[in-house]
Amino acid sequence: MKSSPTSSLLTELAEKGAAVRAAELRSELASLESAFPKIREGVTTVARANGRTPPPATAAAPKRRMSAAARKRIGDAARRRWAKWRATQS
Repeated sequence: MKSSPTSSLLTELAEKGAAVRAAELRSELASLESAFPKIREGVTTVARANGRTPPPATAAAPKRRMSAAARKRIGDAARRRWAKWRATQS
């Protein structure tokens, strides 16, 4: 019966396979960049070049602010919960 490969051999083979796949991907990327020279410029530039307008940017929702009184109520409630929990643990 054959012995199984050691982990160092498996690691070496995996590294070689990864290097080959990385080279394939770099080659594929180069061919895509030559076929589509504006691909790196982004969606907006390509959309304008094709006569389309890019989708409008959505405005960010306003940041919600909590009042000091609300923070105090929440903190007090949390402290009460922890105190109750600690009392049951003793």
